[in-house]
Amino acid sequence: LKESRAEVEHMRAKTELLRTEYYTLESESKSTIHTLRGEVKKYKEQVDKYEALETELDEAIALGEAAADGVKVSALETGALSTLRSIVATDPSRRLEQCIKLARQLRQEEARKRQIEADLKVAQSDVE
Repeated sequence: LKESRAEVEHMRAKTELLRTEYYTLESESKSTIHTLRGEVKKYKEQVDKYEALETELDEAIALGEAAADGVKVSALETGALSTLRSIVATDPSRRLEQCIKLARQLRQEEARKRQIEADLKVAQSDVE
C-alpha cells in the first residue's frame, strides 16, 4: 500500500510537470503564431506594393515606347520614367524578358527602316 501511494504521488508530480510544460509550450506557440502572422501580413503588404510598382513600371515602359513611336509625352511623364528606371531594381528575369522584347521591337523597326529606305530609293529612281 505504501508503495502504491508513493507511485501515485510520483505520477501526480509527473502529471503536474507535464501539464505545466504543456501550458508553457501552448503559450509559446500562440506567441510564435501571432508573430508569424504579423510578419506574413507585413510581407504581403510589401508584395502588394511591389506588384503595384511593377504595374507602374509596365505603364512607364509602355509610355516610353509610345514616346519612341512619336506619341507626344509630357516632360513630367518622361522624367517619371527615367526616375523609375534609376531607383527601382526589378527582378533579373523580368529585366531579361523586357530586353528580349525591346530587342525584337528594334529588329522589327530596323527591318521597317530598311524597307522604307529601299522604297525611297525606288521612288527616287522613278523620279529621275
